[in-house]
Amino acid sequence: MGGPPSPSRGYRDDPDALSMHTTRGDIFTDDAAEDVPDIADVPPPAYDDATVDGDTAWPTGSPEPRNTNLQVDDVFYTGVSAPQTHVTSTSKRIGEKRTRIANEVISLQDQRSDADPGFLESWVKLMARLPPSPYIHIVGTHKEAKRDKDGKSRREEVTDFRILVSLRNYLWPNFAHNGPNDMNLTTSEAGEKTYRGTVLKKRAPGVKGDIEVGHAKPHLKEWCHRYCAKATATKVFRLSRTVTGLDEEFIQFRLEGLIRSTNYKGHIDIEFPVADRAVDIYSSSRLNTWRLTGWICWLFYLTFLWIFSWPILFFTTKRYHVVRAEWPFSQTNADGSKRYTTVSETQWISRYGTAVRQLCLDRYEGLAGDTYLNEVLDRLESRRSNEAQINGRAAMSAAAAAFQGGRFDAASSRAKVFEAFTDLLNSSKYDRLASLVTGLLYSSVSKAWTLTSSAVYTEPVPKPAIFDGLSVIPHKTLVNNITSLAAFADETDTPPLNWLFATATLKPSDSNMQDMFRSLNKTIYSFDPEGGVTWSIAFEPLVAAMLRRWKDTNVLGLESAQDGFIVLISALWPKTNPDVETKARSVLTEWEANAREKRLLQRFQYLNYAAPFQSPLQSYGKDKLEFLKLVSEKYDPEQMLQKRVGGFKLSF
Repeated sequence: MGGPPSPSRGYRDDPDALSMHTTRGDIFTDDAAEDVPDIADVPPPAYDDATVDGDTAWPTGSPEPRNTNLQVDDVFYTGVSAPQTHVTSTSKRIGEKRTRIANEVISLQDQRSDADPGFLESWVKLMARLPPSPYIHIVGTHKEAKRDKDGKSRREEVTDFRILVSLRNYLWPNFAHNGPNDMNLTTSEAGEKTYRGTVLKKRAPGVKGDIEVGHAKPHLKEWCHRYCAKATATKVFRLSRTVTGLDEEFIQFRLEGLIRSTNYKGHIDIEFPVADRAVDIYSSSRLNTWRLTGWICWLFYLTFLWIFSWPILFFTTKRYHVVRAEWPFSQTNADGSKRYTTVSETQWISRYGTAVRQLCLDRYEGLAGDTYLNEVLDRLESRRSNEAQINGRAAMSAAAAAFQGGRFDAASSRAKVFEAFTDLLNSSKYDRLASLVTGLLYSSVSKAWTLTSSAVYTEPVPKPAIFDGLSVIPHKTLVNNITSLAAFADETDTPPLNWLFATATLKPSDSNMQDMFRSLNKTIYSFDPEGGVTWSIAFEPLVAAMLRRWKDTNVLGLESAQDGFIVLISALWPKTNPDVETKARSVLTEWEANAREKRLLQRFQYLNYAAPFQSPLQSYGKDKLEFLKLVSEKYDPEQMLQKRVGGFKLSF
């Protein structure tokens, strides 16, 4: 938003998909070309290269996710899973703490592979042409002391960020999925201990230690013939996919340094899990069919029959772990220099290190492909060059929160913040010296939410008790700075942008505030007009105790018996676009309908926040509206206030 995007980051697409980029001019050959024929004519999806000025070519597309259950042309399964399925977890085994990722090993079964070595060989070669999905898994955690319901203190681990960065695109030379590659399809050496159609790992016959006696190692064709020699056996043939030449220690060191530069003091774990690292081809024996049937597995788990079935499966299954597809991130030349498939580790860090650092600051949790990292870089660039115009009043409100006793929270903390906010709306706890405005800020450029809470207390009390519910929530920034009302109201000049306000008044309900957030997020997330748009929601308290100085109601029609809050939805954008008002109107209509159904909607509409399509004066009630008309006729017979000042808001 603001200026045109950088040429090197000029494309946008699905953040879950993975984009590609490279330095032009690098030429690579395929060492395994003669071993991998063009089987079934099923190359990966094509890419359209967009050439720009300079030395870098940036593709405009992203690979389509492949389904592991997809059977290409009724001939082959691909053995590759979609990025969205690569969910991470941490192993809890004693002595082993590493990231585990879903779909590390793909299990497939096809009866044709039991006795047809030609089919098995072709299938393995096809799946070898599809690379694994290596990731950088970055996790930041810290310990917090919490009290349980019995008042006992215990320390809990809190996750600050969890980022899964894909490196799969960097295994294709020139990022050309249809072009030649450096994949090397090889088989196990005779002296290597592995499963060779055996229950336990063994070396080849005639091999003792490093001394080999006998024939040369079998190649893929021979292993396929050996596997198919016993068609009815319970057996499994594994194709391993490995990533070679990646300097994990260097990447880990550089990324940790970038994260520490943010003054982050928590614990950092950086690991390199690989999805689709192996494909297990099971024979169609009855035991293998049962072990791959979901409901049968669950039956054995729940009845503890697995205690008896596991030894049977272990000792009856013949395993073949002898074929490996090696996908190089880099290769070492004869002179000792490195030749990279696409970019070096240093080049990758130079380009995306800043984006990863920002995601850590944003407390991001999820998958981050090249496309999303480029969007983060675009957001940072836009923020630096157009911050004043892009953020406008919403950003100024956030700044006021930080410098006037406010705080920034991760959007994931909204449930606790909403609960603390609604708790303050109770008249029995009302403190006339306290004010709390809770807000949510969203940019269509970054597609990220920021949660703010502006807590103001008009007397110099260090920690007002009424804000205790808010102060215990983990946050990014907290400044307890008591300020005067005059200083609080001294705002920065409004930037020259398109503005839209709309409002509603509701009864307290933190669950309804959650529903409002979800409704707005669903409506505006994919809406990104030219130049971008910034959305803001502000929740302002309207406590009945404020109104009890009047005996009945006031001229605004506010009922003194009802607690509640005023919600302001605002939008600001640089270029004229009527769709923004349409979106805001749609959201407000849905909010009011849901609140009306839950008996939470109040009729009052705050005049200062009303939209052109709203009627705030009518919301005061028929009697109050008639009173205002009489006052207008008496003191403003020329209707200057209706026609010139305020316009739509003051018209009857």
